[in-house]
Amino acid sequence: MSEEMDFNLEQDYIPTPIVPGGSYKGAITKMSFSEEAQMLAITATLNNNGGVCSDGTTEIDGSTATLRVWFPKEGDRDTPTGSGRQTKWQWKINQIKKVADNLGFNLNTRQDMYSLVDSQSAIGLEVDVKLSVEPPDEYNDEAYNDVKSMKAAQ
Repeated sequence: MSEEMDFNLEQDYIPTPIVPGGSYKGAITKMSFSEEAQMLAITATLNNNGGVCSDGTTEIDGSTATLRVWFPKEGDRDTPTGSGRQTKWQWKINQIKKVADNLGFNLNTRQDMYSLVDSQSAIGLEVDVKLSVEPPDEYNDEAYNDVKSMKAAQ
């Protein structure tokens, strides 16, 4: 093994830089849909914001933020959300509607979503992204950024 490939965790580990919570300008740079997860991922690259991440050196501009939009799965019509106020199906439909309205996308049907992803016509759309910093949880072992909203820039 080459010396270049050797490492020392105590010296080399650096936590992932976190963008401070707040509102940022960006542009959509990627859209994909996971059939397995039934999730639309809309990624924006932040730009024209200035500032640095939590490490004090990594620039905010160039960082990416991904909005995850969950689509209904089998059984969601009969499964209540954690609050018990609606079904998972209804919660997901409501979230899709909010994203469609915020971004000006036609997501009226699953086929409309597939067409949007296939065409990649949203790439380059200027957006306003609201980020939060979330503490470690059952899915993430360190603090992370979460996209609270993504709206077409005015």
